[in-house]
Amino acid sequence: MNTDGSAGPVDESTLDIADKWIIAKLNDAISEVTRDMDDLELGLATQKLYDFFWSEFCDWYIEMAKPRLYGENPDVKAATINVLVYVLRRALKLLHPFMPFITEEIYTSLPGSDETIMLSAWPKAEFEGHAREAGMMQEVMDMIRAVRNIRSEMDVPPKVKVKITVLTDNGEAISACADYIKKLAYASDVEVITDKSAVPANNVSVVSAIGEAFLPLSDLIDVDAEMTRIQKEIKDNASEIARAEGKLKNKGFVDKAPEAVIQEERDKLAKHTDMRAKLTDRLSFLEKMK
Repeated sequence: MNTDGSAGPVDESTLDIADKWIIAKLNDAISEVTRDMDDLELGLATQKLYDFFWSEFCDWYIEMAKPRLYGENPDVKAATINVLVYVLRRALKLLHPFMPFITEEIYTSLPGSDETIMLSAWPKAEFEGHAREAGMMQEVMDMIRAVRNIRSEMDVPPKVKVKITVLTDNGEAISACADYIKKLAYASDVEVITDKSAVPANNVSVVSAIGEAFLPLSDLIDVDAEMTRIQKEIKDNASEIARAEGKLKNKGFVDKAPEAVIQEERDKLAKHTDMRAKLTDRLSFLEKMK
């Protein structure tokens, strides 16, 4: 951020894991929207823009940015503002063909923007090479969703903050995202473990690709309801496994699909197979409590 309070250029050395994630998502949006517009697939382009702008930028990144914006470190605040403006400015350019008047109004109000969006260059991907960090952030977000869902199912209000213990072999990702987990999953603390033997049997757990998160909600848990929930997850997971297996057993799909698409299905199958094992293990654990 400049001395006059306006946004400055993005300094790649100051990007944290959430910044790298949103910029990676922006680069995906630029690539996909540009391709869809070249192919005259305007419906696909607008859907991608909606998903990026509303779900990824507004629902997630702005919420992640708030603690840094309201924190006491001026350098962190400045770096965060720079990323927010950087992403918003480029998203507005992607939206401009579909929403010309409102994007022009917002764009020209942004610090450091051109006089008019109509004469600005079409965005291109920048700050690439952070796919690993972006992938870790995405997996942590999936875990946060799972934690929030179970809290909602158990009617636990956001003001009730509890420690979250995560059984995972990717402690690096959990540690890097600890502050985001605390804010977005309403946690008082986050701990990484590699052995769950010390976790109380009556803790609630949620399973995601990155690992298993345990919440000490023993006073609130209904064992029968928790078992019912896990049984439903196992059923849903079985459907995903059957879908992936069906594709991989389909000779027509395997012969014609690009190798990257086939590998993606193999990865999905491996992920859901691992989740099934964890869910089955948790269900057995709960059955012993009754």
